Amino acid sequence: MVLQPLALGIDVGTSGVRAAAVDNDRHVVWIHRVGYGEHPLAHHAWQAAFFEVLAALPEPLRPRIRRIAVDGTSGTVLLCNAQGTPLTPALMYHDDRAKAVIDHVRALVPTTSAACSATASLAKLLWWYHTLPTDQWQSARYLLHQADWLSAHLHGVWGQSDYHNSLKLGYDVESLTYPTPLRHQPWAACLPQVIAPG
Repeated sequence: MVLQPLALGIDVGTSGVRAAAVDNDRHVVWIHRVGYGEHPLAHHAWQAAFFEVLAALPEPLRPRIRRIAVDGTSGTVLLCNAQGTPLTPALMYHDDRAKAVIDHVRALVPTTSAACSATASLAKLLWWYHTLPTDQWQSARYLLHQADWLSAHLHGVWGQSDYHNSLKLGYDVESLTYPTPLRHQPWAACLPQVIAPG
């Protein structure tokens, strides 16, 4: 008997990490959840829960996994160095401290853009650019969403995102590129390479 291949979905939420393995007929064959414990806002807590969920995947199911999808809270971001090490604590999806730079954001993207918000990823990148000490900013290489950062721990390529997450960075899904005003900013090198989701 040939066993069906499985897809593994991993949801990184606000209180913990949930995973489900699903077959081609969309039947859930395994589900598991791990909470963050005492530090729900810390990236090391996300990482620990993420790998704990993966480790819980039953041995007989592991060879059947053909695809993995990871999602996280949209707009939760980390500023990382070239090795993917976070340089600051994460800014969570609802953090609006970047309202201090919202006029700058509005000058770069249309008001209808998902990036035109103090809680969007683009505003957070600009806020870091304007507030971090110069030596700390000079170590910055990647702005990564929560799901981008955790996915990179699996595939080993830092600086990649998908266009669902990158909508909040101002990415244009019609032209499949960042708008010209974004590409010519001094912080543009931190923008992730965007690939199709899935």
